[in-house]
Amino acid sequence: MHRDETIVKVIQSSNHTLSDLPRKKLHLEYPAAAVDIDNTLLDSRSELSDGVKKAVQTYISAGGKLVLVTGRPLPAAEIVYDALQLSTPLVCESGSLVILPHTGTILQYSLLDHGMLVRLLQIVRRVGAAAFMADLEKIFLQGEFDGFQEHLEEAGLEVVLDNPEQMTLKTGKMTVLGAAGLLKQIRSEIGDAGLPLVVTRSGKHAMDITPSGVNKGSGLRAAASYLNIPLTQFIGMGDSENDLSLFKGVGLSVAMGNAVESIRAKADRVAPGHDEDGAAWVLRELALSSHI
Repeated sequence: MHRDETIVKVIQSSNHTLSDLPRKKLHLEYPAAAVDIDNTLLDSRSELSDGVKKAVQTYISAGGKLVLVTGRPLPAAEIVYDALQLSTPLVCESGSLVILPHTGTILQYSLLDHGMLVRLLQIVRRVGAAAFMADLEKIFLQGEFDGFQEHLEEAGLEVVLDNPEQMTLKTGKMTVLGAAGLLKQIRSEIGDAGLPLVVTRSGKHAMDITPSGVNKGSGLRAAASYLNIPLTQFIGMGDSENDLSLFKGVGLSVAMGNAVESIRAKADRVAPGHDEDGAAWVLRELALSSHI
């Protein structure tokens, strides 16, 4: 999670499900959906709208399996997972962690080497950016960026400010927060040093760093294997650079209307934006079909 990934405020609703579909027989065009959270499932206020929530409920009631694939750490991803009452694997930390939250069963956990973590933190500190990491319970923050700590604490998440270099921190991802120029400089230094890492932009002021070979796509493959559903039967939704790996191999890739141009250009379809309930449109119009 980063500044563009402020915490979801779940909107409760007493309305019924989608007005027309319950009167029709539903058919799954895509029996599984891989969905990014921030700026895809959630709107620009980081809220889960009634329309999206109802579309998810209808899709699941029809037998669909919805898998959240997010850059958020587990404590923040579980907020949305629980709000949607999911039971599928949760892919978080940009694919580093794949877990069954209800049982705590870890299906995949690709960790950053501690020495590599220390080296990255030194680069981030020297450049003047901020960074956060998480284990399965807490979020560790080095530096500050535009009230990010306050966003976390307002959501009830535990934030640790101690120096992660002096801890035995097990984490699969570091997110760097800062101005675009600082992120570009850090990315360049990682590339010049030939470090075995995957570096992807996850927002205007955020960049995710994971171990080599680890991304949202690798996490989705682990979840699909557990569900025994071929990737070709998934529909994938996203908005940022780190969602490109999620698109690879799925039956249909869909970029949100608010997605960056490079994502929209490489997606099979472009949906309405996240403020127009684009995720609901995808589930209703593409993942499901219906007839009398």
